[in-house]
Amino acid sequence: MKEYSDAQCQQLFHALFPNGLGSEDIRAIVAPDGWANSPYVAYVPTVEEAYETAKARQSLDELMARFQMDEAKKVVPIGDFDNFKAHYQAETPNPSVELQELVGSCLWDIFSDNNDVVKDNTVYHLGSFRGSADFIAEWLNTQGDKSYTYMDFYMGTSMKDAEDTDMSPVYEMIFKRLKQAGCDWVFNFTQIGIVDFSNSNNQKTVNPEDYDPNKALEKELKQKEEQKAKDDFKAKLEEMNAQEREDALYKPPPKVVQAYQTVFGKFPIGWPPVV
Repeated sequence: MKEYSDAQCQQLFHALFPNGLGSEDIRAIVAPDGWANSPYVAYVPTVEEAYETAKARQSLDELMARFQMDEAKKVVPIGDFDNFKAHYQAETPNPSVELQELVGSCLWDIFSDNNDVVKDNTVYHLGSFRGSADFIAEWLNTQGDKSYTYMDFYMGTSMKDAEDTDMSPVYEMIFKRLKQAGCDWVFNFTQIGIVDFSNSNNQKTVNPEDYDPNKALEKELKQKEEQKAKDDFKAKLEEMNAQEREDALYKPPPKVVQAYQTVFGKFPIGWPPVV
């Protein structure tokens, strides 16, 4: 399927949200009784929780830098807890900012997470999981004073400690605007996968004089053992995924799927999952 360009994806976002993600018109829809009375008011973390979150982000940034082999990208260490605490300043609650971050995370759930927003047989593809989060962050950076990175929207609402919070009003608001824009949505059931960071093309040239048949055999056997372990693990994951798909048939659809059904009057392509 063809894909729209980044510029066209940005145009769609501007058309869907001409007043931004934290606008009064959106707040009136998702929090009709007032933001302070809504379930979406941001939880203010303790300094200890903020420190743990900062460490987790630093670890992920370091992993991505190594994976991308970007030597120029240096991750600034956050230091120990006492240093972090000495410089920590909790953010002042801001309903508009909280709202735009909530909507941005819900947008990731809809546009990413292996799902597709489509129009005229063409996909509004924002990139990989990380790329989609980066797209949303960069688009928001053009809308206001606060600066975001992909980590603010990476993995959508699943990273917001919001398992017990019903995002249906936000999803429905987004789907209504997508429907008005002539778009549709394709759902893909989330599955557990494995990322292989090995590089089969990264083979060192061996000088014939240094060749050791015993070491070569040992290396070959080790590689076969590692490959078998990977294959066994992948097979186990597929068994787990198949069981998850089957179990899903006997449970209510995910909230995002229910929101689509409410707006479009049907289930999206991809639901129910194929067992």
